[in-house]
Amino acid sequence: MATARTISARMSGTQKLMLEALAYDHADASQAAVLREFIIQGYSQVFGNIDPVALAEKITPEQKQRIIQGEDPRDVVDDEYLLEDLRTCVDREDGQELVSDGGAKPHPSSYTVTPGPSDLGCAGPAYTWDQLKNAVSDDGHWSEELDIHPNRVRQSSLKQSHKYTSRVVVGILRSQSYDGLVTRELLDDVIEEYLVPFHDRVDDAAGRKYIFETYEPLITEHLYESPAPGANAYYTTEEKQLTVAENLYQEAIETPDAIDRIETLFDPDAYLNAVGKVKNKRTIGQWYEALGEFMESLAPCAAILESTDATKLAVEHPTTFNHAEAYLKATLAKWSTEFIVLPHAVQEGVLDTMEYKYTIALQDHI
Repeated sequence: MATARTISARMSGTQKLMLEALAYDHADASQAAVLREFIIQGYSQVFGNIDPVALAEKITPEQKQRIIQGEDPRDVVDDEYLLEDLRTCVDREDGQELVSDGGAKPHPSSYTVTPGPSDLGCAGPAYTWDQLKNAVSDDGHWSEELDIHPNRVRQSSLKQSHKYTSRVVVGILRSQSYDGLVTRELLDDVIEEYLVPFHDRVDDAAGRKYIFETYEPLITEHLYESPAPGANAYYTTEEKQLTVAENLYQEAIETPDAIDRIETLFDPDAYLNAVGKVKNKRTIGQWYEALGEFMESLAPCAAILESTDATKLAVEHPTTFNHAEAYLKATLAKWSTEFIVLPHAVQEGVLDTMEYKYTIALQDHI
């Protein structure tokens, strides 16, 4: 193990101001801690996880040159010179008696830098639990925009903290999302990788179930449910969620508005007469299908109301309503009432023609 030393460095006034700014960006860390952090990151970017002592004493100049020119360190040096985790090796030196090289007075290295948002969001050496916890704390960098590159998080570094571990996982999901969309598959995969290993139950299925039931609600409370019927997905910000909802809004009201002018769909005789068909078993089935399509068109109304704060939708609506939420509620209430007064057998026949995702979206209304 290398001997820890305190090293002094001269810098210009401008460089000193830059260092102070970087310290502020890293949760007001000490300037020495920031310098140590950048040394780790810079070394890792060039030399990967090669043991620094081995690099100094065992690796040949030719090997170093190959690595500097871009070859993967794992293809250049023997595995015995590679560390499982570079940062852990460095952290072990904390608390050693420091040896001065003639610069500043030696003192223990007791402060761990809190990484800033720009560092968390890009690939690099994994951070320790304390660094991750500090970064996502209320007085750290936690916000709706904070994302964390998965390379920065080792599963073994996490602890079973409902608040902080859930936030770290949310940060990973934001980093891995596609244009802000977190699919069901991505959510499940990240929970499987980072959280399921926490359980130690003999019954693996019961352990996994416990982890999902415990952590999924803690994670999704920081996300925004997709307003699309049956999407089973989330958005990373409310802005993205509302943008999707606004795009769905016109679809949600277009068919109901059109039907409102016809007012024949809920009466089988009037509907069949309007479309020029004789009433029989086959045409009644066709009426079920037509009514089912109409009810499916109401599903976006229900999904938008269920998942968003629809008062925030920047969309046009009749001036008789104060906001889009009131208009959607009135539209949904009107046609849901029309549907639920139909005979039970008719309701069942219509529901059988509808896609499951739409019946689920409407289940609280019909």
